[in-house]
Amino acid sequence: MEKDVSELSRAQRKKMRKEERKQGQQQENMTRQKIKTNRKIRNYVIAIVIIAAIALLFYSRSIPPDNSPVISMEKTSYNLGEVSQRNGVVEVFAGISNTGEGDLIIKGITTSCMCTSASLIYDGKESQKFGMHTSGGLWSQTIKQGEEAQLKISYDPNVHPELRGPVTRVVTVYSNDPKYSQKEIKVYLTQVN
Repeated sequence: MEKDVSELSRAQRKKMRKEERKQGQQQENMTRQKIKTNRKIRNYVIAIVIIAAIALLFYSRSIPPDNSPVISMEKTSYNLGEVSQRNGVVEVFAGISNTGEGDLIIKGITTSCMCTSASLIYDGKESQKFGMHTSGGLWSQTIKQGEEAQLKISYDPNVHPELRGPVTRVVTVYSNDPKYSQKEIKVYLTQVN
């Protein structure tokens, strides 16, 4: 049988209150721990939702709209090997095609240095030469769906007569491709005597 609290001695009552406080503190600690755990779970869920939303945003932007053009490059880099000043200008041809559904409009071309120029050959006709300071202005060229053009890239080693060693130049093509409005082609070479 359980004794009435009034029948307990003072020491027993003190011990009982101490036990009750200890149990109360344990319950309070357990409640605090549950709150901490719930907060952590909530924070993880929020973080996952935010990361998923950002991923969805980037994914949705990576999908071009229906009936849009898509610029495709045959290669994005070319190695011309050793280029000699004695032999003069060297050229390489890079294929550009429209693998999308709409008309691809090439709006301009620039190069990273005056020693490099580029022109677009489409349907047997060659455009003006573009360089570091000539992007095209009002010029444009439409490439129909499934068709291809050639980008003629020229490097003139005599623009830098003192240069020896590895060289990297960049040709940038500007278009109406909604995903890649700028596409780069890198040209690598080693300039020698």
